[in-house]
Amino acid sequence: VQYQVDGVSVNNPYDHSSTLTLDRSVLREVQVISGTFDAEYGQAMSGVVNAVLKDGTEKFAWGGEAFLGGFVYPGNEARIVDFDARYTGTQNYQTTISGPLISRATRYIVSGRYYRSADAFSATRRFLPTDSSDFENKVWHPTGDGQAVPLGNTHEWSGLAKLTHLF
Repeated sequence: VQYQVDGVSVNNPYDHSSTLTLDRSVLREVQVISGTFDAEYGQAMSGVVNAVLKDGTEKFAWGGEAFLGGFVYPGNEARIVDFDARYTGTQNYQTTISGPLISRATRYIVSGRYYRSADAFSATRRFLPTDSSDFENKVWHPTGDGQAVPLGNTHEWSGLAKLTHLF
């Protein structure tokens, strides 16, 4: 699949996945093309996904969104790892500002997003990557701090700025 933003390819050359994550607040439409392709789509073999971005607005406008959530898993006694109920383990904050820049013909849109996700399952940090343990001879030198940390942890920042001039 070839991924595009405003007609420009954003495919990762390593695994052909999209290199960008876009917020829905900046999308005007998403076009999905399947079947046969013109030469303009290059290496597309099974489909083309084109994200068309919004333009700035005639008047100043802003908006924001916040999302907090988590996971709850009952029946903790059958698990090997500990479960901590993190009710705000998933957090998403996004804001968008748009409007005219110099004249009504020149417009901008700016968007920013912060996303954080901490897995519900945790483990004790006993080792650090810098430890010099010899696991083959069963000689361990753990220098971990013993803190309970989530097994999966994600922090993402993303942003977008688009300037449009209408002729």
